[in-house]
Amino acid sequence: MTLNGKHTMLRSLLTSLALISTFGTQPMLRAEDVTSKSIQEYPTSRKIWLSLEDGLIQPANLKQYRSLSEGYITFLKPNGAELQEGETWAIIDKDQLDLESRALELEKKKVSKALDDLQEEQQAFIDKQLLNLEALKLQRIELKASLENSSLPDKLKDKIREALTKLDEQEARLQKSIKPENLESELQLKSEELTLSLDRKIRAHEKLEKRSHLKADFQGTLTISLDETQDPNFVNKPQWVEINKLYASITNDSHYEIEVTNRNPAFNSHDRSKLIAMVDDGVSRQLIRAKYKELRTKDTGGAIRDFHIFTIPEKHSEFAAKNSGETRTIFLYLTLEEDCYVIKKNQIALTAPKVLQTEGWPGLIKHLYPGYKLLHIGPKTLAVIKDDGNKH
Repeated sequence: MTLNGKHTMLRSLLTSLALISTFGTQPMLRAEDVTSKSIQEYPTSRKIWLSLEDGLIQPANLKQYRSLSEGYITFLKPNGAELQEGETWAIIDKDQLDLESRALELEKKKVSKALDDLQEEQQAFIDKQLLNLEALKLQRIELKASLENSSLPDKLKDKIREALTKLDEQEARLQKSIKPENLESELQLKSEELTLSLDRKIRAHEKLEKRSHLKADFQGTLTISLDETQDPNFVNKPQWVEINKLYASITNDSHYEIEVTNRNPAFNSHDRSKLIAMVDDGVSRQLIRAKYKELRTKDTGGAIRDFHIFTIPEKHSEFAAKNSGETRTIFLYLTLEEDCYVIKKNQIALTAPKVLQTEGWPGLIKHLYPGYKLLHIGPKTLAVIKDDGNKH
């Protein structure tokens, strides 16, 4: 078989697969039963359907707290409390934190005393060195007086002179040790060593305190997921929490969103800012339109997963509040830059199968509707616009 023959067979196979995907399990239509409509007979839209997804409706401001390890948590607020942004509502391992705080306060007192002691020790050192200087002066006077004795042998006088030289050297060292600039430098060095050690302990404690004090990131309602909340002494009483336990959440229900798991390749093959999620309101059969917001990473309890977030308009907050926490079927669409004719693939797939086989969907559109071109290919539909020769 020639190379061209192989390409023809491959395109034929791909076309067959496309037709199977287009028609699914529906009865296959015969070519003679299919007739194409005028392009103007097709509906127009600025969006094209991509897929059905499961979407979780939830408050936009929702933070869940899960224990990274087992331990005690002391709740400072009761279940259902209304929290202000920045308000501390619980402390992790409060008893241990209190012990660490007391130890730090003791360390501060010890360092303060050590700094005071440095001053006293330095003054004692100066006093001692001054006494040593006085002693040296007395020795010098005695040695000089001995030199005036003419009856002393020359060798002894030489030794006295050597002793006087050593006394001068000792005196110079003593004088240097009590120079104000030297004393100040030494005192500053020792003080910095003490304060640096204390600063490190203070910073470490601040980090521990920050990790231990749980504060509300936004104004909202506290929900505690522990059975012990019925205990009248629950607040300020340490509660044991197992590892990986979802123990609390804070919710602000002024705005809502839809959370969709990042499984569909469509999220990565299209401009996400042009994606919209539509969900049935369940009452009037109206489709509520939610705009794409962001890709969010979340710890789902032992696994880090990506989710796509869509914002529900504020005017639909009542619907969202009623369905908060529920997983609903959403219709994922891609918005288009202009109105397009939306044609179902199975409406035209058999009108010119040879053209579809050789030139694909773009060629089929040009064949059926001269002056028009394919803008986007969806899973089951095609978006078609007038070909002005310049756009797109």
